Amino acid sequence: MVINFLKNNSMDGLKMRDGRLVSDRPIGVTGIAQAAQMRKQNKQRSSTQNIALGIELASQKVESRAILSKFMK
Repeated sequence: MVINFLKNNSMDGLKMRDGRLVSDRPIGVTGIAQAAQMRKQNKQRSSTQNIALGIELASQKVESRAILSKFMK
């Protein structure tokens, strides 16, 4: 087991550096923290989508006004 470990120099996110095991594992996140992070991302995404929709609607209104003004003349 020890020989195999030294051969790979890595085991489940642990690496050997200067004769010590160094953890390269990701930091653990609780379920509640993960849910809060996902909720925050959804809020940001929805606000971004709302802004994009508003810009799109404004440009459509400008185009429709231009078309209607041509017909009214």
